[in-house]
Amino acid sequence: MTDLIAWYELLFSPPMTDEQINAAIADTKKRHAQFRKAVEKRLGSGCRLLGEALADAVFSEDDFVSMQDTRQ
Repeated sequence: MTDLIAWYELLFSPPMTDEQINAAIADTKKRHAQFRKAVEKRLGSGCRLLGEALADAVFSEDDFVSMQDTRQ
């Protein structure tokens, strides 16, 4: 799976100069740190993310397939 992801990235990512690579790495490290802080904050409050996601899900009858009885 990792090989397939790498192939996809290499296929669609344009070549970058060393300067662009270093800038991208610095930006990614910053954004990743922000992401980890946000996750740590959410988990530190005692919330369960999956439970919250399921509680936030809103379903209607149209979301489910209904099989009609065709017997007569």
